[in-house]
Amino acid sequence: MSFFSRSSTKSASSSVAGKDVPPPTSKIFTTPLDGVKPTKKWNYDEGQLKQVCTLLSLSSDRKINH
Repeated sequence: MSFFSRSSTKSASSSVAGKDVPPPTSKIFTTPLDGVKPTKKWNYDEGQLKQVCTLLSLSSDRKINH
């Protein structure tokens, strides 16, 4: 058996961690499709936002208003 051979017959592109994945596309979407609502990846509490603002002010000239 080759090091690069697959032990499963299911394609890696058809499933990621048990979830169905659409086929690859070369289209670039610059706005959400109809019926698709983007969501935030993280929701920060007030303390976390203050830490982020502090870090950004120490690491750059950019000022963040919160």
